Amino acid sequence: MTKAIKTWNPTENVTDLLPDDVFGICMKLSGGADSSVLYYRLCKELSEQGRDIPIYVATLDCETKPWYSHYAKKVIEFTAQHTGIRPVEHNIAYLPLPWDGDSYVQIQDDCAYKSFRDGNTNVWFGGLTQNPDPEAQAAGALGVEGIKWRTLEEILPECDRGSDPDRNNNSRRMIRTFHYIEDKYPLYAIHPFVHRDKKDSTAQMYIDNDLLDTLLPLTYSCEATYGKTQFVDKVQLDTLISPGIHEEEHCGRCWFCLERAYAFGRLV
Repeated sequence: MTKAIKTWNPTENVTDLLPDDVFGICMKLSGGADSSVLYYRLCKELSEQGRDIPIYVATLDCETKPWYSHYAKKVIEFTAQHTGIRPVEHNIAYLPLPWDGDSYVQIQDDCAYKSFRDGNTNVWFGGLTQNPDPEAQAAGALGVEGIKWRTLEEILPECDRGSDPDRNNNSRRMIRTFHYIEDKYPLYAIHPFVHRDKKDSTAQMYIDNDLLDTLLPLTYSCEATYGKTQFVDKVQLDTLISPGIHEEEHCGRCWFCLERAYAFGRLV
């Protein structure tokens, strides 16, 4: 059963959020700054606590943005080297065109749901954060190297307005429990950062764990469309994503680049 936790902050243990009956965890890992540091902290705590809970990872690539699994693999390797924990399985799904935000979320959930339906996990972790105040984000990103200024009217349509503070607190809970009639046990979905913005949650966790110069450069937050090709063969990803194309390059214009610059004071 879940614990009666109403508040949580990044200085506390991520494992404090685990239900008492956890037997397996699936991490939805995109290779972005949020899910990456959450995955690292979770593995680090499990290792230090000597808890033998199997970890599964789910990543979703899509046709115009094929780099998620590329960066997720970097994060998995870094975490394994520093904690000794590797996932039992890294399930990578693929979303072809056409797609939208709703279909991406649905297929990402389906990818993570596989480990639950196979009887391997009963907990999901996700790195969803709350949107920062747009004006504060713009002011915080201004002057950061690599940022190309745009008006709020231009960037606001690119973000998920469901994560705005005035909507987020009422509609999204940190721990949600799902009961399916055909299943013998519930599924717990945990999003520790859901009521905090990237600066107050993710960036603070990087600072507290001394990861700004090690893990952060391995992550990627830009959501600009991949312009080199519209149709990417998954087998070719490692050759397509190379220095000079997308490796550690951020467009500096999209909502997500500005959010990263606001939180960390830099893009890489």
